[in-house]
Amino acid sequence: MRSPYISSRPLLPPNAPAADTDVLAAGDIVGSGFRLAGEHVRTASTQRFQVVSQLGTGSYAVVYLVHEILEMPAQDDDEPAGTLDLDGPPPQPVYGRQFALKVLSKANLDADALAVQMSEVHIHQSLRPHPNIVTLHSTLETDSYLLLVLEYVPGEDLFYFLEHSRDHLEPADSILATTPPTPSLLSSLHPSQLLSRTRLRLIASMFAQMCEAVAACHAQSVFHRDIKPENFIVTDGTAAGERRVVVKLTDFGLSTTDLDSADMDCGSAPYMSYGPSFLFRHFAPDLVQSVGTMSRQPIGLAPQTYGRLGSCSSTCECSPVE
Repeated sequence: MRSPYISSRPLLPPNAPAADTDVLAAGDIVGSGFRLAGEHVRTASTQRFQVVSQLGTGSYAVVYLVHEILEMPAQDDDEPAGTLDLDGPPPQPVYGRQFALKVLSKANLDADALAVQMSEVHIHQSLRPHPNIVTLHSTLETDSYLLLVLEYVPGEDLFYFLEHSRDHLEPADSILATTPPTPSLLSSLHPSQLLSRTRLRLIASMFAQMCEAVAACHAQSVFHRDIKPENFIVTDGTAAGERRVVVKLTDFGLSTTDLDSADMDCGSAPYMSYGPSFLFRHFAPDLVQSVGTMSRQPIGLAPQTYGRLGSCSSTCECSPVE
């Protein structure tokens, strides 16, 4: 089951066995004072969470929906174990907010891969809260696992949102849905829907939010390097009787704070610029290629048909120097 919270960066060698990251089940509690897979959980906070369900899986990570536990029910130490309670159901914990708990395995990772794993955490956590960026609230750790407590964003990734054509629906037709297993085709849309006023207005709003997210990262010298629809989560709802779609950027697995980079082929192929892409500043040309390609998808144009762009000038609006 795919999830936009799962990073696309492969940390394990191609032939390495997949790590066992599915270590939690519904009802399990994780956090301060508890153990995970027999190991003590280390955390700077006293937060505890109860697992609700699994949101998605990857080769080295699993994401769960969890409830924050604000207060655990009091235990009567004088009551013998197994005593039948005739006064009603047992007391339940007091719950707070819901979060997405991303469990990353450290198994089979060498020192370099572990450093990359921690780099994603440090970079993501360094970002100030922003309405169009998924927030990383805190981390927990054991000897074998790294756990990220992320903002829970109900909805689906932008790729499936567009492919299932939910961006042309009127508010009455809009529903929250989980990410489906396979995409459909935009070609099923009638031309009047493909370029309707409603659809174009909503596309413009979503695209503006995506640009706000990227600009906020650049203002803090963070460069995502994997801008694509699959790394945006879309929440589709209504506010004051009007449809409101919120787009949030996630997955900082390929991000960096280095202004100049010699990394080769960093990103996702359909959204990268063609030709050599090394020793350039991150705002040129791959960022322009990424956002330009995504702007074509909502109106049914394949990303592969987008031509190569040249380098941005020093005054380009994509510049990280805000």
